[in-house]
Amino acid sequence: MSGLRDLKEIFLPPPDPPEPFPEPVFISRERERRAAKARARNTLLSLLNEEQRESVEQGLGFEVIAKSGNRYRIRPGNTVQKLDPSGSFPLVTLCVRIAPKGEQWFPADDEAIAQKLLLESDEEAFLRQAIRAR
Repeated sequence: MSGLRDLKEIFLPPPDPPEPFPEPVFISRERERRAAKARARNTLLSLLNEEQRESVEQGLGFEVIAKSGNRYRIRPGNTVQKLDPSGSFPLVTLCVRIAPKGEQWFPADDEAIAQKLLLESDEEAFLRQAIRAR
């Protein structure tokens, strides 16, 4: 019988290697989230001027001036503040979530992009959605 086994080893292809263990779901989701956050940050920074970019990179958020002249500070992952005309003091803190229906999570910078674009194009629609914190 050993001769038959020797012939099989010579003429038959080797067996396929065993399948590796699949990556745990939580690790692949975390990898996807990190990639989404990086894409969102790059997109946000591409839409900002130099002063706004520096402010975001320092963790301070960025200011937007609506068509009405009102100033707002958007802090990604946080709130939006309506500022006094000089931009020094927050007058009102607004909570505005612009999440696609059914989404459990999406990057805070994507939300900041949506807030920025809505404030610049339709401040009234933004304020209709806002929940005033004070």
